[in-house]
Amino acid sequence: MESFMRDDAHRLHSHIRSKIKLVLPHMKHTPVFSHRTAVEYWGSPAPNSTMEPLSLHVSAQQRDERPHTQGVNAHLWSGPLLTYMEDGFEVVRPEVCWAQMAQHCPLTTLITIAANFTCRDRKRKVSTLDDIIEYATVLKGFHGKRKCMEAIPFLIENTDSPQEALLAEFLIRHGFGKPVANFRVQLEGRACYLDISYPDLKIAFEYQGAYHANVDQMRRDMNKHNELMKRGWQIIYVTVEDFRNPAQLLDIIHGTVVQQHHLMGLKKVVR
Repeated sequence: MESFMRDDAHRLHSHIRSKIKLVLPHMKHTPVFSHRTAVEYWGSPAPNSTMEPLSLHVSAQQRDERPHTQGVNAHLWSGPLLTYMEDGFEVVRPEVCWAQMAQHCPLTTLITIAANFTCRDRKRKVSTLDDIIEYATVLKGFHGKRKCMEAIPFLIENTDSPQEALLAEFLIRHGFGKPVANFRVQLEGRACYLDISYPDLKIAFEYQGAYHANVDQMRRDMNKHNELMKRGWQIIYVTVEDFRNPAQLLDIIHGTVVQQHHLMGLKKVVR
């Protein structure tokens, strides 16, 4: 999974960088690429965005600084344009383009972009939740501020995939509290990482995408599951179908929480 996501991020970054290089000779001043272009430069897709995917997007702080180049959309941005400098151009930092995108995408997309920027993979991770939250919180009066503030309680760091981030959002939204992403558990001779979990209750959620349909991966998953069960963990497997029938998933979660509360309470009494 980590390698697959890393390859996707690298391809997206390289594609955007190549597009930028093509327009640079036609621009009079050093441009600051931003919004969707910056999101993709930092390796994250931006699904369901209202911004034109075929265009490049740049930001300026004054109207007369906006470039007029074919295939480039210019935006005014009154906030600090914190940038990373490349050869011949600049690109806004992840925390800046995250705030910029709030006006142009749904809440779930904003959540997954933040998760991609702050993922567990050190080669894909380009920001921290603290930086993302601080920039959006301190900056006043920008379009999308309200949506940023709405998204912040659902943001989670160190996930491996957007699906894990959306699973965490589902749990938080339904009152289960903020979970932990990729909690480390020591097994016999090796460690494993749980997609999303509540370690105090020993409840873990494993998102089952197509990646897990591989026979060898299924065998590893079952071995991991059995070892975790021996250590008192309850594992809830989640697929995209579960989000289409949330009532059933919520019943399973509620039942598991009640059971684990009871078992953990018994253990405390026995001790």
